[in-house]
Formats: sequence, C-alpha cells, structure tokens
Amino acid sequence: MCPCDSCTKTGIFFKKKNITAQRHGNVYAEAYAGAFLDAITTTETVAQALQGVQPETNFPTNTGLARALRQVSQLIKTRDGRKAERDLFYVAIGGWDMHSNMKVNLARRFGEIDGAVRAFVAEMKAQKVWNDVVLATESEFARTLDSNGGGSDHAWAGNHFVIGGSINGGRVLNKFPPSLEIGNDHDLGRGRMIPDYPWESMMVPIAEWLGLQADQKPMAFPNLHRFNASKHIIPDLFNGGSGDSRGGGGGGTPGGGSR
Repeated sequence: MCPCDSCTKTGIFFKKKNITAQRHGNVYAEAYAGAFLDAITTTETVAQALQGVQPETNFPTNTGLARALRQVSQLIKTRDGRKAERDLFYVAIGGWDMHSNMKVNLARRFGEIDGAVRAFVAEMKAQKVWNDVVLATESEFARTLDSNGGGSDHAWAGNHFVIGGSINGGRVLNKFPPSLEIGNDHDLGRGRMIPDYPWESMMVPIAEWLGLQADQKPMAFPNLHRFNASKHIIPDLFNGGSGDSRGGGGGGTPGGGSR
C-alpha cells in the first residue's frame, strides 16, 4: 500500500459496495441491477460447472474461433450439471469487410473456419451428441460481385451453411442467379444481389427442431407472414421431416435432448 497523501486524497483506496443490494427509485436502475445480479449468478454457475471439464478430443486453440468452439463444446458437456434442456450459443468471427487483399484474406479466413468446425464436429461426435447439435452461420451483410480494385464492398444476398448430425445435408438449397448481367432483375447495382430466401428459411425449421410451437411463431418470427411457407421455408431441413414449418413442432423429436 502506498502511504503518500496524494493516493488517499485522490481516492485510490476505496471500499467496495454491493450495487445489487441497493434499492433505486428508477425502474431502469432496478432493471439494470437485476440484470447485473443475474449475470453474476450465471457466471458463477457456469464457472463452477466448467471446473475440471476437458474436451474428449485434442481440440486446437490456434485461432479465436477454435477457442470459442472449444469452450462451447465444454459447456455442452456440462449440460446435465447445468440442468439445461436446450442451449443456444453465439460465437463470432470478424474480418470479413475485405475492401482490399480479398483473395489472400478470404483463403485465410476460410481456413480458420474449416479447422475450427472440423474440430468441433469431431468433439461432438466423441461426446456422442452430434445428432443433437446444429451449427448455422449468419451475417448482417454480404459482398458485391464486382471489385473495388482489390476487394469488394457491402452487399445484400449471400450464402451460408447449416450442419448437424440430424440435418438432411449434402445439398445446395439455393440456385445460381439466372443472369449476372449488369442491371438484371436481381441486381441493385455493382452486383448487390437481392436474396431469394429470407433468414426464416432455415431459422424457422431450426427453431421448430428446438421445440418452437405453432402459436409461438408470430412472436419469434414477426416477419414470417410476409413469406410463402411452401416456397421460402425449407420443409425437410432435418432428417425424418423434423422442422416442417407447416406443423406445430415438426417431426422427429423437437425439443428433446441437449440442443
């Protein structure tokens, strides 16, 4: 401890206060304190559950995405201790705004994804839960089809993938644009293509697989009524018909297991 006057006068030494124990007259402050307390409780619970938990495989940690998926695999392994019927995990990988050096950077990023996802799939299979896991990609924007000289710029339509042990995979559920000519009916300019399918096309079947019921769809997917279910929603994303958007919960065993 520093005995000088300047330290004590400037308040370096302080007494901790438990802000979650304080009462506030403002409803927003109360909500914040409650959320903060919930976050602390959740963090402590997860930390306790993760103690001593190791992957079943030699999971690499050479990239940020690999480390994130490794932690997800450890959390999945603690599902019984956490009493989790189903889980939703979010991991992110940035660096896609490639306005320059696109060819090199894209190859590097795809390599990182490939290595991390391969390791994650191997771990899920080793834990014998691969049939109860789905991994899907999303992004807030895509890239233009034309070049800006060394890369591309922000666009709309893009391609994504869904994998899992119960997925009816090995298919491309989209089609190549009938024309790439400048000014075609899907081109907003500079190759900014209008998408043919909404996010709901894959997220609705995944939500049904997780146990979403028909009467819950309007709240979970408020824009769903804007689309034609038979055209825009994948009816057979899962093996055995699970995820059929026309039913309340699809076929198979939606909502079961640690998903």
